[in-house]
Amino acid sequence: MSLDHDFSLKSGERQTGKSIEEIRRDHVARYELALDFLKSTRKRVELGLDIFAGTGYGAWLLASALNCHIWAIDGSREAVTFGETYFNHPAVLLAAKIFPFTLPPDTFDFICCFESMEHVRDEELFLTTICGSLKSRGFLFLSMPNQDLLPLDPARHRYHFRHIHHQEFIERLRTTYPSLVLLDWFGQNVYNGENHALQAAEMNCFSKQEGQFLIFTLQKL
Repeated sequence: MSLDHDFSLKSGERQTGKSIEEIRRDHVARYELALDFLKSTRKRVELGLDIFAGTGYGAWLLASALNCHIWAIDGSREAVTFGETYFNHPAVLLAAKIFPFTLPPDTFDFICCFESMEHVRDEELFLTTICGSLKSRGFLFLSMPNQDLLPLDPARHRYHFRHIHHQEFIERLRTTYPSLVLLDWFGQNVYNGENHALQAAEMNCFSKQEGQFLIFTLQKL
């Protein structure tokens, strides 16, 4: 994130629902994708990281379902205060911190990084930081807007530095971060032609189908 961002809770960059049911479906669906995958591995996870977690609703969901601890970081102190009120969980540590920051190496069993990287000026430093904090054989769940289907519009995406081209991003991961293995990818649509949100049932994630948003499941060697 950058200091020229608006870090207020109601900047339009964060969900402000007071329960999971009040969070827009596309955001919850990404966490459910990660949750279903982690459950399918039957691998015990003890500590996860939710990077740029907003109000912590996703961290709350993961900690509740996986019986694990979650570190959740967001740039907004206002969002953290809100989350401590409405999504408080004894196994979630929700804290405010603006990137760049350091993370302990080889620490997390999994990391969720949903709709975060487009807000960071230095993409390479960001990815290097989170990848270094992931344990060997740990999982990274990463999502970003798809430039081909949701082009970067400065008027609409005031705090975005980039959207990604699908194949170009996969190739960049392969060459720059060879320790990350792509296990699966998903597409997700959120808006109609008038830029209004779709119905909740239309916002699910579909394996190997391009959408306005792209979600990648990766594993560190």
